[in-house]
Amino acid sequence: MHLHTTTIRLSMFVVLAACATHAATSFTSNGMPYLATSHGTYKLGKRPYPPGTRDQFIAEGRALGALPADFTGRHALRGAVDNSGGLPPIGDQGTEGSCTAWAGTYAVKTYYMKKANPSLNLALPQNQASPRFAYNLYNGGVDDGGYGHEPFEVFMRYGCASMSAMPYTAGQITTLPTWAKFTEGLYRRTTNYVWLWDWKPSATRIAQANAWLANGGVAAVGVYASGSFDSWSAGDPPWVGEACTLDDIDHMVCVCGYGAGYYKIANSWGTPFGSNGYIYVSSNYFVNYFSDFIFPLEGSYAAVTAYAKLRVNHPRRSDLRSARVSVRGTTAWNFPPTPPDAPFGSAYLTDTRDNLEIVTDLSFANWAVPSSVVTGYVADLVSSQVGNLTCQHDPDAGAGQQQRRGQRTGRG
Repeated sequence: MHLHTTTIRLSMFVVLAACATHAATSFTSNGMPYLATSHGTYKLGKRPYPPGTRDQFIAEGRALGALPADFTGRHALRGAVDNSGGLPPIGDQGTEGSCTAWAGTYAVKTYYMKKANPSLNLALPQNQASPRFAYNLYNGGVDDGGYGHEPFEVFMRYGCASMSAMPYTAGQITTLPTWAKFTEGLYRRTTNYVWLWDWKPSATRIAQANAWLANGGVAAVGVYASGSFDSWSAGDPPWVGEACTLDDIDHMVCVCGYGAGYYKIANSWGTPFGSNGYIYVSSNYFVNYFSDFIFPLEGSYAAVTAYAKLRVNHPRRSDLRSARVSVRGTTAWNFPPTPPDAPFGSAYLTDTRDNLEIVTDLSFANWAVPSSVVTGYVADLVSSQVGNLTCQHDPDAGAGQQQRRGQRTGRG
């Protein structure tokens, strides 16, 4: 297919429908806990899920609940595994409640970018996944934290912009990515994600987690950080935190290895935390009191050969809950533009930021030469307010892009 010779006609419309010494924990005005430590003050932004969320997501086909059927471990379980060498330098989320994005995006997503292209220098911002890109797409325009799965939903829709394209500048919680940010990272789309457990994993799930780590994987996990989490120091025995419930989990981190009696965790509170930004956690405590073991399944990272740009001017961005792009009448991309937060009750944050601007990968669409019709659909499913939709196709997609991309079209 030679896209530079293809004539693209655009048809578009908006569908309207409706007991150790540790840091003290305090709470923000909206109830989000935060820790004042000797090296900074950190909001704890991991939100508790409604009961049954993971099971419902898996039943709906939105996530996988176990290692994929085609997973073949290259290594048997080993005595010790340390994958931290594939992580970017320890980051610092600052005073924002953006830990879900730092764990799932900066740490985990960057790690798999490196696996896709081992030559990447992860000290360079252009080779680091941007937590600002992901967090701002799902935070509703306010700094109220997020859910552990949300970065991975973003990756399936849009890939992820790099830190050089969208730096993590303090306080820019309302800034939405522009078309240029989307196109820079579109080829980094994932195909799906695995939510191995939410709480109290079975022996089978623990074995699968260890196999994933033993075969060079990492994952985002949740921890109760309001207690003694910040008190651990290099040279201490593996950390044993306080007994807690799933609803107590308030922080997301990255698990990157294990050994005799411990798991190795990368945090996002800078290098003064723990041992140069890492903490070793008791194995028994990890499997009993860490939540939400989540990791992405990466695609091919090939250059994007075609994409559509959509822009919707609408007074309530969160009411735009359906988007679809078709080529020659066949759906090529189909997702809610913003990831639903939960399957029950109010699944979306209210987001009054105007201008939904996204870019969708159409590389595997049903193209024909010399002409293909591209149709964009965006639906207001809540308030029936009128908006304006702009849809463009770029025939020069993929210029200069390398790595892998997945083939999944989306789910609504």
